[in-house]
Amino acid sequence: MGHDRPRWRFRLSTLMLLVVIAALATYIVVERWQRVQEARRLAAEAQRAAAAFQQEAQRAAAAFQQAEAQARRASSSSQAGTSPTADK
Repeated sequence: MGHDRPRWRFRLSTLMLLVVIAALATYIVVERWQRVQEARRLAAEAQRAAAAFQQEAQRAAAAFQQAEAQARRASSSSQAGTSPTADK
């Protein structure tokens, strides 16, 4: 009474189970990779926004200092009795 079948014979259901497991594993890996990519993209976007905000704040500070200096010059020239346009 010998066995006719090969020793490592897979049934179709076993093969289908392996395919489903492989598909789920692939889905999990790809989904995690996409989440990491999205997190990196959002971090880069936040960094760019912070840099733009910092540049705008520096421009505003420079404009404020320039306006303050002009106001001081106008104030000092009006106290001296000269017009502010005469300095230019």
